Amino acid sequence: MEIGRPEQQKAARMRRWFTIVILTVCYLLSVVDRQVIMLLIDPIRASLSLNDVEIALVTGFSFSLFYTIMGIPMGWLADRTNRRTLIAVGLLLWSLATAMSGLSRSIAQLFLSRTAVAVGEASLSPAAYSIITDSFEVHERTRAGSVYFLGAALGPGLALLVGGALLHLFTGIGAVNLSGFGALEPWQLVLLTLALPGVLWAVVVLLFVTEPQRQSEKIVPGLAPDKGELGAALLLHRRLLFPFFGAVALFSLFGNGLLSWSATFFARNHGWLLAEAGGRLGLAITVCGAAGAIFAGWLGGRGVKNERGGDAILKTILILCVITVPLSVIATLVSNAWLSLFLISIVIFATIGVSSIAPIFVASLVAGSVRGRMVAIYLLVVGVVSVGGGPVVVSVFTEYVFGAPTALGKSIALLGLLSMPLTTFLVWRTLLAYRCEDATRITSAAIPPSC
Repeated sequence: MEIGRPEQQKAARMRRWFTIVILTVCYLLSVVDRQVIMLLIDPIRASLSLNDVEIALVTGFSFSLFYTIMGIPMGWLADRTNRRTLIAVGLLLWSLATAMSGLSRSIAQLFLSRTAVAVGEASLSPAAYSIITDSFEVHERTRAGSVYFLGAALGPGLALLVGGALLHLFTGIGAVNLSGFGALEPWQLVLLTLALPGVLWAVVVLLFVTEPQRQSEKIVPGLAPDKGELGAALLLHRRLLFPFFGAVALFSLFGNGLLSWSATFFARNHGWLLAEAGGRLGLAITVCGAAGAIFAGWLGGRGVKNERGGDAILKTILILCVITVPLSVIATLVSNAWLSLFLISIVIFATIGVSSIAPIFVASLVAGSVRGRMVAIYLLVVGVVSVGGGPVVVSVFTEYVFGAPTALGKSIALLGLLSMPLTTFLVWRTLLAYRCEDATRITSAAIPPSC
């Protein structure tokens, strides 16, 4: 609850939302630094004499591996150290590592640089969601979380826009000689340029982000903030967390599978040029993704405030799942390309909406002393399943189930048919389990086995 005079409350509220804006820019910078490398694959491959497998392992797999794994120790640090400082140091690390990526002359140097980018970026979300949960009252958390997630929604489109413009600029200029580093090619200059805003923004984080007081209430009373408390929280909320992690992982599995192959789908099945498909999908991701995050935050926050119950977040996610179930099957089966793009845009709206508020639900379940690690575990589970599995599953269906490259739409539809109904069921089970736990908290009774 806010205390003090109205003008003090207004000032405190403005500081909290100013912090969210700063964190959103951090997320935006992280996604741009992460995604722009995909635009530079061909120039990097040619410059370093790499084959497709080597460039994929260095730019994609290695980043995903270290990003998800390092989330756990970064969550531990977020629970025990100053979160503002952790974010600033992480931002400085991944920005400098982006610059080092631009100075790479070998596959080993590029691998180490991209690994450092992943380690730095892994510090952001566990600390940021912990700050959000400790800074806002329950009914404002989903809105704050959805605003923060706008960085992820806008980042891919901005990476293509800014990265493409810089690449065009530096290609026109040609190689530039930098004292001590020799001639730098256009792709290297792009990475060096994009590293600069992060270095400057790290100073902004240190100067203007407010480190909130950790909330003192504990879901498990009497336990010290150590590994035992995290284990106890996982055990206590197992009926909530396990199905919920599975639900969001499956939703993201389908979303990543769809988005990874959408441009190729429109090229193979509807005759669009890849450049046309990429531009149209980029616009859809930017606009519909941002709208989905804002809508989910608004609806979830409004429900929490009106119903005085955290199950409003789960209701919002359930609504988005129900909307997605039929669209996941028919979006790539309709014969009209523009109708297909429209339906895919709605799926993007729902996917980003779920992704924007799901971490807030996880963080709100536990005490401040374990929030960073709990969010890190959530990101690890969802990241491993969705990023690693989605594109691969679609390719396996296309190659071994349907046996034809033009069956890509059917493969995406099959993944939706297998994943989205189960996702909806798991969210519904999580909602029932949450209501059981909520009732036992009110009555101080043990959670009945029926829940």
